[in-house]
Amino acid sequence: MSQVNTRLHIRVASYDVWKRFKKQDLSEYGIEDLSEIDADSYVIDESSFYDIEDIVRIISKVLGKDGIVIADLTDLNIDPFTECYFYLGERVRKTSLFYFYLGKRVRKASFSEGYSKPDLGCMAYEADIENIDKWLNYAKFQTSEQEQQVMAACGIVEINGNYKEIKKNITDLPSIAYLRETSMNNRAEVIEKSLIGEEVYFVEAADEYDPFRLEVFSELGSLGYLDSYTGETIMPLMKSKRLDYTARITELVKPSERNKHAKSSIVGISIDAKICGNPVPPKTSVPHIER
Repeated sequence: MSQVNTRLHIRVASYDVWKRFKKQDLSEYGIEDLSEIDADSYVIDESSFYDIEDIVRIISKVLGKDGIVIADLTDLNIDPFTECYFYLGERVRKTSLFYFYLGKRVRKASFSEGYSKPDLGCMAYEADIENIDKWLNYAKFQTSEQEQQVMAACGIVEINGNYKEIKKNITDLPSIAYLRETSMNNRAEVIEKSLIGEEVYFVEAADEYDPFRLEVFSELGSLGYLDSYTGETIMPLMKSKRLDYTARITELVKPSERNKHAKSSIVGISIDAKICGNPVPPKTSVPHIER
């Protein structure tokens, strides 16, 4: 990496947006003909152009509300120093990050239209420009409601202060997801009355330790929480209203069926899910069944 490194990532809501760049010549900045791109993103991971603000402003005008762009320039000669310019569907914003050493560890501070907490490392090394969600999370950038709507159309959602990339497919869900904390509150009573094949639904239940936590409900009440991996996969899709799913109890060992030393029930669910192009309203109930 040179002493000055510039990075850029453009993300569009649909491939048709690239056609708008047909009359926009960016070759003087070393950027190829964007109208020929056949992907949802265009990334420059290492360059040395200095006109980063001009580039972001030009691109933002072409994108309108159908795309986002993030960019940064890191000068390793100045402590180091990073300038970030980003457009998330509303206006171009700038944040400067300074890294400093006070005898124990490298820390960073930011100024202007963003903020960050002290942390280790340098943005050029610690935040991969290809991962927009991690780039935004690294410096704790805040976003408006309009920006979040545009970002969601581009596959990035904000969940309890954390940005998360929406998965393009959900083929990696477990065949059976086992619930956590099935003995808490009155869940043992609910599980005792539950049935194999019964439909369940998910409700956001994030806390400071798990921003992607989802609580699982039947028509009788709460059964427990999804495991962290499954919740992290499903929550962004629910947040973007693109998840259509049916979940059912497929494995069930009730409290009365376990030995006296067991503290929790065993509840496993199957999830049949697909990603939809049109908004899907969140589930708030499931069909009634006779017990």
